[in-house]
Amino acid sequence: YPHVEHLSFQDPEFLDAMQRLRCLSTPLFAVAADKWDLPLKRNYALWHAHKNHFRQILLVDDDIRGLDAVRLRAGANALSRWTMAGFYVDDFPDTSVIGHVELSVGEPVLPFLSGSCLFVRMDARVGFFPAIYNEDWIFMTPEIAQGHVISLGLVNQDVYDPFTCVSLSTF
Repeated sequence: YPHVEHLSFQDPEFLDAMQRLRCLSTPLFAVAADKWDLPLKRNYALWHAHKNHFRQILLVDDDIRGLDAVRLRAGANALSRWTMAGFYVDDFPDTSVIGHVELSVGEPVLPFLSGSCLFVRMDARVGFFPAIYNEDWIFMTPEIAQGHVISLGLVNQDVYDPFTCVSLSTF
């Protein structure tokens, strides 16, 4: 599609709006953006899409593999009926820290739909991604509860060592 944009979340209007959000007396983004900025990036994509009246968007992380024309069409077409449509991550699911520990000792971990590869219909009133590791399910919960989310199958994610990628002291 010709309407593909690379976004930079340095827009002052967006940053001002996000910095004014509070949870009790704690700033929403308690983790500094230079340490972990994924929720900020995803929220910027949602805000930018809403501001520019986009009808549909695809949130996709740079480590997702297996997206092809068939999956892209399926996702775009699914938004004619569903608010969100996503793919389960196969082979190496991104999960919570506890989930990675369970995987490392051989326990099965069921993947959840992820913001790492998620189509979103922008005419719906969607929330925002909180600054919590593996926050995707919190963002999707209201739509899941209303039956407005569908899984489209599987994609892959690059394998990484979750115990060396991010320092736990940043959380």
